[in-house]
Amino acid sequence: MAVINDASHPGGKGVSRAARPGIALATLTAVLFVTFLDTTVVSVALADIRSDLSTDVTLLQWVVNAYTLVFAGLMLAAGSLGDPWGRKRVMVAGLAIFCAGSVLSALAGSVPALIAGRAVMGLGAAASEPGTLSILRQVFPDPRRRAKALGVWSAVSGLALAAGPVLGGVLVDWYGWRSIFWFNVIIGVVVFAAALRYVPESADPQPGPMDWGGSLLGAITLGTVIYAAISGENRGYGAPSVVALFVAGGLAFFGFVAVETRVRNPVFDFRYLRLPPVRSALGVAFAVYFGVFSIFFFTALYLQVMIHYSAARTAAVFAPMAAAIVVGSLAAGRWVARTDARTPMITGCVVSAAGIALTRHALAGSISFAELSATLALAGLGFGIAVVPLTSAVLSGVPVAHSGMAAAATNTMRQVGAAVGVAVLGSLVNGFLTADLRAKLTELGLPPELQPTAIDAVERGRIPSGIDLGAMLKYASKVPEALRTGTVAFHHGLDVALLVSALMILAAAVFSVLTLNEQGDTRRWWRELPPAMGAFVMATGIISVGLHLTGFETLSRAGLVLAAIIWLALATDFGSRLLWTHTRWESEADTPPALTAVGATTVLGTRIALLGWHFAATALLVIAAIVWPVLLGLVIAHWNRRMPGAVFLVCVATEGLAVLGATLARAGVGDWLAVAALMCFVLGLLLYAAAFAHFDLTQIWRGAGDHWVMTGALAISALAGSQLVGWHHWTGWLDSILRTLTLALVGLNLAFYVLLVVAEVVSFRPGYNLRRWATVFLLGMTAVAALSAGAALDSAWARLLGRALLAVAAATWLLVAAELIGTRVRRASTDSPA
Repeated sequence: MAVINDASHPGGKGVSRAARPGIALATLTAVLFVTFLDTTVVSVALADIRSDLSTDVTLLQWVVNAYTLVFAGLMLAAGSLGDPWGRKRVMVAGLAIFCAGSVLSALAGSVPALIAGRAVMGLGAAASEPGTLSILRQVFPDPRRRAKALGVWSAVSGLALAAGPVLGGVLVDWYGWRSIFWFNVIIGVVVFAAALRYVPESADPQPGPMDWGGSLLGAITLGTVIYAAISGENRGYGAPSVVALFVAGGLAFFGFVAVETRVRNPVFDFRYLRLPPVRSALGVAFAVYFGVFSIFFFTALYLQVMIHYSAARTAAVFAPMAAAIVVGSLAAGRWVARTDARTPMITGCVVSAAGIALTRHALAGSISFAELSATLALAGLGFGIAVVPLTSAVLSGVPVAHSGMAAAATNTMRQVGAAVGVAVLGSLVNGFLTADLRAKLTELGLPPELQPTAIDAVERGRIPSGIDLGAMLKYASKVPEALRTGTVAFHHGLDVALLVSALMILAAAVFSVLTLNEQGDTRRWWRELPPAMGAFVMATGIISVGLHLTGFETLSRAGLVLAAIIWLALATDFGSRLLWTHTRWESEADTPPALTAVGATTVLGTRIALLGWHFAATALLVIAAIVWPVLLGLVIAHWNRRMPGAVFLVCVATEGLAVLGATLARAGVGDWLAVAALMCFVLGLLLYAAAFAHFDLTQIWRGAGDHWVMTGALAISALAGSQLVGWHHWTGWLDSILRTLTLALVGLNLAFYVLLVVAEVVSFRPGYNLRRWATVFLLGMTAVAALSAGAALDSAWARLLGRALLAVAAATWLLVAAELIGTRVRRASTDSPA
C-alpha cells in the first residue's frame, strides 16, 4: 500500500497518510462517482423499464427508492462502522457488494427482482460512500488544501448526479436499459483494484462499542416514513395502515433521538447540532437534494413518457446542467478556501431555487430545448455552489476521529432528502395524474368500474395483460382525448412538484441566514418571533383560504406560498431547538403562544387540502396531532390565574385539528377522520370553560393585539362546525345538533367581534406590536367561518357578510405587514453605526 504512517497526525494511531494524494483523491472520487451515478442514471431508463417489464409509476418509484432508501437508511451505521473497523476496509467491502447488486439488477427478469437488485446496490453504496469523504480528511490535513479537494469531491458528486441522465441516455439508446448496470460492474472492478493499492487506511484510535440500537431505529424511521409515503398513493393517505406507518416512523425517530443522546458511541452525536454551521449544513443538504431530484426523476420521466423525447435527447437536455454543477462546485471550493461556508451555501440555495422556478416556466406550453437546457443549467450551478460549503462545514465542525460519522451524517441527509423527495413529490405527481384522469374519464362517460384499468393503461403506456378488452372497445374513440388529459395531468403534478422543491430550498436558505447569524441582530430578532410568526402563518393561511373560497385564486396561491415558506423556516427552527436545546425549549413551550405551532400547521394544511394535495395535508395533520398533546400538556401545567387572550390558543389549536380532519374527510381521504374531527371539536368546546376561567377580562381594553384570539377561537370553532356539517353522513339528531351549534358559534363570534371593535375605538391603542397578527387571524377566520357556514347552511346573508369581513381582513393584513417592514427598517437604521 503506497502510504506513509503518521503517528503525529490529528487522527492519532490508526491513521496513515497517502504518499500520492492526487491518485488517492482520484480513486476516492471514482468510488463516489459510481455510487452517486446510480442515484440518477436510472431516471432516463424508466420509460424503457416500464415498457419492457410492464409496470406503473408507483413501482417505478420503488426502482429509484429501493436504492436511495437502503443507501440512506444504512449509511449512518456504515459510516460509524468505518471509524472503529477501518474506513478503507468498509469502503472496499461495500464496493464489492455494490457490484454484486449491479449484476443482479442487470439480469432481473421482473420488477421485483430489479428492485431487490437495487436494494443490494444501496447496501453496498451505504458502506462504500462515507469513506470517500472521511478518508479525504486524512489525505488532506491542511484546511486550505482540503477545501480545494472538497471542491473536486463535490464537483464529482454533482457531476455524477447530473451525468446520470446523460450517460444513462447514451447507454440506454445504444445498448438498452440493462447496460447501465453492466457499466457499474466494469467501473467498480477497476476502482476496487485502485482503492486496494492507493487509498490509505484510517480508523478511530479509541473506538467504542457499536451502536446497533441507534442503527436499527434510524433505519426503521426512514423505512416506515418513505414506505408510507409511497403506499399512500394506492391505499389513500387517510387509510389507518398508512397513518399508523407515519406514526410508527415518528415514534421510531423519537426513540432514535433518545438512544443517541444516551449511548457512549452513537451513530450520530446530536451534540454536534449545537454548532450552527453543522445544523445549517445538514438542513441545506436535505433541502437541496429533495429539490434537485424533482428535476432528475420527474422532469426526465415527463420528457420521455409524455413529450416522447428519446433517451439521447433527454441526455442532451441535461448535459449543460452537468457542466454547470462541475463549474459551480470548483468555484465554490476556491470560495470556501478563501472565506467561510455561509455566503456560498446561501447563494447556492437561492440560485438553485431560481433555476427550478424558471424550469417550471420552461416546461409550460411549447417546450424550447434551449430554454429548458439553460434553466436546468442555472439550477445545476446553484446546486454545485451549495454542495461544497455544506460538506466543508460539517467536516470542519467535528474531531478527526469522528470524521466517518460526520461524512455519513452529511451523505445520509443528502440521500434522505433524495428518497423523501422522490416519495413525497411522486405522491403529488401520481395524485394529480390519477385525479385529473378520473375526472376526465367520468366526463367522457367511462363507467367507474372501467376507470382503474384505463388509468393503469395510461400510467404503464400499454394495456395491462389479462384485461378483457371487450367492455373497453366502445370507448376506443375517447383514447386520444384521454391521453391528452394524461399529459396535462402529469404536467400539472410536475409543476406542483417543482414549486414545492423551490420553496423547500428557499426555506433552507432562510434557515441558514438565521442560524449562521447566531450572535447577530437578525438571530436575536428571530428568537423573539416564533409565536408571532406562527400567528402570521395562521393569518396569511386563513386569508388564503378566504380568497380561494371567493374566487381570487391567484392572490390565494400567493398567500399560500408566503405562508408555506415561513412555516418551513419555523418548523425547522422548532425541530432544531427541540433537538439541541431541550431544556430551553421546554421553558419556551409552556406558554399559550407556543400553540401557534399547531394552529399554523392546521391552517396551512386546510389550505393545501383545498388544492387537492391530500398527502401533504395528511402529513401536516399527523405533525400537528403529534405536537398538539405535548404542547397542550406543557401549557395547561403552567397556567396562571390571570392571562392574556393567548390563553384561548388551546381552543384554536384543538379546533384547528377538527377543521383539517373534517376537510380531509369531506375530500374522501377517510371517514374515520370525520369521527376524529368531531372528538376534537367537542374537546375544543370543553376547553373554553378552562380558558375563560384564566382569562384576564381587562385585556379587552388593555390588550396589545392577542386579546382578539378569543374571538378567533370562536370563529375557528364555527368553521369546524360548518366543515363537520358539510360531511353529510351524520344521523339526523347529530346533524341537527351540529347545525345548531354552528349557528350559535357564528352568533357568538360576531357578538364578540363587535365588542372588541368597540373596545378598540374606546381604548385606542396606536403603535405596532407583533401580537397584532392575532388580530388579522381573527378577522380572516371570522370571514372564512361566515363563508363556510353560508355554504353549509345555504345562507346568503352569511356569504355576503363573509365577503365583507374578508375585505377588512385583507386590508388589515396589509397594514400590519407594512408596519412590520417599517419597524424593521427603522430598527436597522437605528442600530447601524453612524
